[in-house]
Amino acid sequence: MVVLGQSNADNAAFIIRLADTAYIVDGRLDGRNLKANISGHKLSATVAAHNGEYCLFSAEQTMPFAIQGPDLGDNSDNAGEDQLVAPMNGTVVSHLVDTGSTVSKGTPLMIMEAMKMEHTIRAPADGVVNAFYFQAGELVSGGAELIQFERTE
Repeated sequence: MVVLGQSNADNAAFIIRLADTAYIVDGRLDGRNLKANISGHKLSATVAAHNGEYCLFSAEQTMPFAIQGPDLGDNSDNAGEDQLVAPMNGTVVSHLVDTGSTVSKGTPLMIMEAMKMEHTIRAPADGVVNAFYFQAGELVSGGAELIQFERTE
């Protein structure tokens, strides 16, 4: 099980991936006690953490899990150092800079929505945004190059 990220700002819902299926899970964590709702099924569990490893203990089973931070488009294994790729299948929401803009490392360039979560694609270095390959509203496959980016020195 991998926790992909929070699906809303109040931290009550998360996107969970089990095998190849993603679920939106909502609930409340009170200390180490978790009360959750997964597709209409209620779950009570205790959360244990040790050295960055996590485990849920419920009456039915024990589930180890990892927390995966959001992919901000700045270090994809499938891309070159300056390629900005879609972290997963999704939709382009908006461009945050204009084509031809000179930007600093970390500048937000584009917002994508995937699995009801927004992902901010950021500049991997100081450089120039030469082109956007997808416009707002367009569907994008995971791993697709989103922005033509040129590093400056």
